[in-house]
Amino acid sequence: MASVKLRTAFASVFLLLLTSYGSNAFDIFNSDDGTFQIEFPDKPALEDLSITDVPMRYWNVEKDDKFWSAGYSELPTIRQDLISLETLNPVSIARRIGGSLLEDKMISSKGLPGREIIIQTVDNGKPSVLLTRYFVLGKRQYSISYSGQKGTEKDAAVSRFLDSFHLF
Repeated sequence: MASVKLRTAFASVFLLLLTSYGSNAFDIFNSDDGTFQIEFPDKPALEDLSITDVPMRYWNVEKDDKFWSAGYSELPTIRQDLISLETLNPVSIARRIGGSLLEDKMISSKGLPGREIIIQTVDNGKPSVLLTRYFVLGKRQYSISYSGQKGTEKDAAVSRFLDSFHLF
């Protein structure tokens, strides 16, 4: 009888660990054009916002009231000197989505200069945040975003997602 209880206890612990591991599991994702890689908390769906000759492709995951996104916009008709991190207007972005700018700073990821902005918004009556990192390479702007309840932007899973972005 004791061995049955012991086996049941081991099986319960194993299933608990397996369930916990599964909920924290991340999948490595490679963009369809092979220019970047990132780890998503689930399989992302493509949202193609391209218009005419302007490719805008974003891959998104919506899970547990959280939103994860990574993608790029190609800006072929804009002068190269106008496509920079410095010309980005975070206050305007915040206003456009009905939020307020909490943080704006220059960053670096694996040697690539970037810009990180955090905007506070309200989602379903609850305070939430949108944290976005921007990187520019040539005429392409990459953006990696996370949105969730305020405070969740400090979670280890969010750092893992943001820090896993890698250009080839």
